[in-house]
Amino acid sequence: MKLTKRQRKILGFVQGTIVARGFPPTVREIGIRFGIRSPNGVLCHLKALERKGAIIRDASLSRGIRLNREENGFLPLPYGGRIT
Repeated sequence: MKLTKRQRKILGFVQGTIVARGFPPTVREIGIRFGIRSPNGVLCHLKALERKGAIIRDASLSRGIRLNREENGFLPLPYGGRIT
């Protein structure tokens, strides 16, 4: 999977948001973060990430972005307690 620099940044933002909040960002949040004014511009990046296998989208949901864990090797693990 060969991603452009911008696609890697967007994928990293989606991953980070899922880890921090437990759910993915909206198209609008991605647009605000990267200065993309048009929702269609964000959707083009998301479609490219989906074509390349980095994410799985459900277009019927506002937060319908899931990570394709096999493709990008990303697996968030829950943590708890203290690490000594």
